[in-house]
Amino acid sequence: MKLLVVTQRVDAKDTNLGIHVSWLREFASRAEQVTVIAQSVGTYDLPANVRVLSLGKEKGSSKLLQLIRLKLFLLREMPKHDAVLVLMVPLYAVMAGIYSMFYRKPIYLWYTHKHVPFLLRVANVFVRRIFTASAESMRLKSDKVRVMGHAIDMDRFNIDPNGRNDTGSIISVGRVSKTKGIDMIVESTLKLIEEGAAAHLEIYGLPITDDDRSFQTELESTLKTLGISDRQVRFRGGSDYESMVSVYQGAQVFVNASSTGSLDKAVLEAMACGCPVVTSNEAFKDIVPSGCFVAATEGVNGLVRAIRPQLEDPVSAIELRDRVVGKHDLHRTLGALMDQIAADIG
Repeated sequence: MKLLVVTQRVDAKDTNLGIHVSWLREFASRAEQVTVIAQSVGTYDLPANVRVLSLGKEKGSSKLLQLIRLKLFLLREMPKHDAVLVLMVPLYAVMAGIYSMFYRKPIYLWYTHKHVPFLLRVANVFVRRIFTASAESMRLKSDKVRVMGHAIDMDRFNIDPNGRNDTGSIISVGRVSKTKGIDMIVESTLKLIEEGAAAHLEIYGLPITDDDRSFQTELESTLKTLGISDRQVRFRGGSDYESMVSVYQGAQVFVNASSTGSLDKAVLEAMACGCPVVTSNEAFKDIVPSGCFVAATEGVNGLVRAIRPQLEDPVSAIELRDRVVGKHDLHRTLGALMDQIAADIG
């Protein structure tokens, strides 16, 4: 198989999409040739049968120039490949789909987000299938949807044989936003400290929207006014994909107060590293061990009740890993994805 992949970024150090470099290695192991069209390109180390083309965002190219390059790359590369896989961007799937009407190449889309934009509905018309991590991660009703599980690099995200090394460390990983319940996590940590727990919070992630940035500024200002030090609550900013393994391995508890209902890969990565997880996300209700799920209606007090036991007598790291290692393994998920494409193209 010769596979054409269209994605936003190829960069092993990217805080959000660094995992896609691991994906490309897996595709390369199962295909004769992989060509990648990426909006921007950073650091990567890929096999010889992977070729990366950039739309030039990292060099400051305008959106118009990027769009022109994308059209030219699709026109040139699509006839040379057996199938096209678009990662996360419905617009790219629509553009590839238009050309597929002439070249008769199947288009596939990987999409994991609760939002159902108009372009996703349009992309659904053009694509052969839409791959997703869970039913909650793709809310568009379509018989083209295939639930695959997340593709977590279980070889990388593993249990540290030396055990946890940051006593009392509570971490939050992901977008810094009120919608992610960051303020509740902060309040829970402060309540635990007030009650005598040897705890501190490390927040890994960045704000994305203007509302997010205003939220973080207001939260930091409130903490400063209350006299809360960086030793108690610290905003770490974005951390690159490769560095997150040691973060998960070192922390005592990962707290996820999101109520989006989507299967957050950061929670699965933490569990793969044996890091106890406390979450209010309904998607994890039957995945995390007993006592680690907190209904959103229980609020801060519910989080405190669930976090405290994990600081004092955490669940087994092996049990946590066993709960995710099979269904969400990168090799299994992407292998099944590639098998589906191979079956479709004959």
